[in-house]
Amino acid sequence: GPPYFNFFFVPLMALLGILMGVGIAVSWKGNQPSKIAARLSKPAILALIFGALLPFSMGESYRFGAAIAITIGTWIILATIADVIHKTRNRSSLNAKYSLLTLSYKGMIIAHIGLAGTLLGATLNTLYSDQRDLRMAMNQQVSQGGYEYIFRGAEKVRGPNYLADRGKIEIYRNGALYDTLYPEKRRYLSGGNMMTEVGINAGFWRDLYVALGEPLDGGAWAVRVHYKPFVRWIWLGAIFMAFGGFLAILDKRYRFGSSKSSAVDTQSTIASETVGV
Repeated sequence: GPPYFNFFFVPLMALLGILMGVGIAVSWKGNQPSKIAARLSKPAILALIFGALLPFSMGESYRFGAAIAITIGTWIILATIADVIHKTRNRSSLNAKYSLLTLSYKGMIIAHIGLAGTLLGATLNTLYSDQRDLRMAMNQQVSQGGYEYIFRGAEKVRGPNYLADRGKIEIYRNGALYDTLYPEKRRYLSGGNMMTEVGINAGFWRDLYVALGEPLDGGAWAVRVHYKPFVRWIWLGAIFMAFGGFLAILDKRYRFGSSKSSAVDTQSTIASETVGV
């Protein structure tokens, strides 16, 4: 947990992200630092520009941590794209460029983009998420993250195996109704266990969570409201990394077969990659 986890994990992940962008341009032998630096100079400059400017679009005070995360995340993506362009520079058509790349290389590209997405999602969510525990009476309004939440009360409902208090919370954006969430506080009949069913409005850029707490005096309720930006990026990045790894292990060089066919496949792959390099 914090502060030790952040103290060790954040610098190590930042270093890993930087090395990933450099490592993709490095071959096993015959490296020339000047050529590698020339290939990676444009991605590095663009990543620094993105990292310096994009945090201003968050609508919050400037966060230096966001600038670092965006710089490293875009650096990984741009360095990967630059390597693809470099490897396929001698092919004229898109089909020829695509066929030149091995399946394991394509998987690596997808996995790198996935890691960048997870890194961005985890960092930006930590920096910009907002959680509030509120006392909300009937028709009371609260603003958060550019949205207005209005509590319309709670009612008793019966489910197949539980009794619940179901709240109704309307979400408005720019004065117009955006969504209505129905968080519940459930008591299951079998064991009397109390469970909270969260109301969620999911989106690519942010998730909105509303949870119903305990009833208070005067018909009010304890309500927890979450604004979680970029949380979907964490899971999408993990899916991309898993899919990239799956593609890599499907590469014909890693299939079981005769040694002769494996040798032929390896030689043809090396030849094609040498042309690309």
